[in-house]
Amino acid sequence: MESKKPAHRSRTELTMDEIAYYGIKRIEGETVRKEILIAQEYVICHCEDDLTWEILAEVSNLSPGYLQKLYRKWCLLRLRDFQNLCRMEKAAGYLEETTLSVKEICSAVGMKNTSYFSALFRQVYGLSPREYRHMYGAYPKGCRRIYG
Repeated sequence: MESKKPAHRSRTELTMDEIAYYGIKRIEGETVRKEILIAQEYVICHCEDDLTWEILAEVSNLSPGYLQKLYRKWCLLRLRDFQNLCRMEKAAGYLEETTLSVKEICSAVGMKNTSYFSALFRQVYGLSPREYRHMYGAYPKGCRRIYG
């Protein structure tokens, strides 16, 4: 699954790619606040961290309560769901490009429970992490890159 950050220009309207990338609702006659985009970008870049409303409020320069209110208004997914989606996208990249074990990838994307990670990955991609690697990984089955 390829996901590229859309080009960001200074304008008032978001493109369809940006709306999909940031998980933003289209509200007729209104323009999304830049603070929401800042918060979403922070989640994308720091999805492996334990994020709180206080952290996001600090980076977007709003109070936590007001950010939550705006977030509910503009975002299609709850914060935790959006963060998990970003984690799964990052995990898919690891599966495609590395030979790290599923347990190591689970840890690298900030998740502690490998079973939950695998179930969530299957929910998002329709394949287990091992099946995904077999189909899309850069290394043929049975080959492992030697590190060290």
